[in-house]
Amino acid sequence: MAKTKQLSITVDNKPGAAAEIVRTLGNAKVNILALAAWVEGPSGTVTVIVDDARRAKKALDEAKAKAMALAGKTAPCTFSAFFFP
Repeated sequence: MAKTKQLSITVDNKPGAAAEIVRTLGNAKVNILALAAWVEGPSGTVTVIVDDARRAKKALDEAKAKAMALAGKTAPCTFSAFFFP
């Protein structure tokens, strides 16, 4: 059985935060196999399982860098990944 990679992204609790992640992955031609999202106060977590974790991470890292450059500050986004057999 192939390994599956789950990516968890912490974002600000604002309208469109999950849509930005989905759009970024779609533009990178990454298929989303599963998605879950929840809010914890001023922030939220979007968790996705994708078909190409390397491409997904690269696209999300590039989007984060672009957001940081546009805002002139640190983007409110963190990234972690978990492997499942």
